Amino acid sequence: MNDIGNSRQARRRLTRNRPSPRVIRTVRTRASRPAPEGANRTWRHVDWTRIGTVAGVIAGIGTLLFTGIATYFGAMVSRNQLEQSRQDAAQKARDQAARVSTWVDYSPDGDIQLHVMNRSPDPVSSVDMLFEAVVGDYEHTELLVTYSLGLPDLPPCSDMVFDPGTWKYRRYRDKTETYPESPIAALPSADGWMRQPQPDRLDVVYLRFTDRSGKVWWRDYGKLRSGAMPDSFASGDADTHGLGGFTRIAKVQRTAGCADS
Repeated sequence: MNDIGNSRQARRRLTRNRPSPRVIRTVRTRASRPAPEGANRTWRHVDWTRIGTVAGVIAGIGTLLFTGIATYFGAMVSRNQLEQSRQDAAQKARDQAARVSTWVDYSPDGDIQLHVMNRSPDPVSSVDMLFEAVVGDYEHTELLVTYSLGLPDLPPCSDMVFDPGTWKYRRYRDKTETYPESPIAALPSADGWMRQPQPDRLDVVYLRFTDRSGKVWWRDYGKLRSGAMPDSFASGDADTHGLGGFTRIAKVQRTAGCADS
């Protein structure tokens, strides 16, 4: 009995130690879709180097075009800024000169006065003025007297007033006598001088002066100009031409509303 039991136990141990049957699993793979006919051949023959070169050239052309446009607009902006700077400099240079002018005051009672004004906060120098006192109307001039004045300077914010009641004149000695080469000083001699009749109008032929920067300006019948003046100015026709002078210096008064800049 013991042998039988031992035999059974031995078989059980052999059964336990025997390896289990091997299971083989089969994995099915899905067949890939075949590539279109000629596809591999087409991609195989593409010259990628040439395509890259062409793309680089196109990109370079675009960059050059963009740079050219940017450069053009940059140049336009710079030119506009330069032109604006020049205009500002020219305007600044004219700023003081534009504030020096003349005007005639016609009062209701018939009096007439000539004003020379400097409304800038800086003086002007080497003032030279030529004007005409006209007796008569535009159709017929009875007397035309030429007055010339020279001043070393004109104070800032000033108004110089000329009153014909203090003027004298003398007739031209002959028809060939012209404007004096140098301004006539005040207080002319009494010989041959007569009192200036009340003018019907005063015409400023020119006013010349030097601004604070040393630039010469002049007004031609009111128009502001720079540079050299003409050598001579034409005078109108009149029955009598005269050369005028001043018995005293014109008074200078401070003008209102003088600009500080």
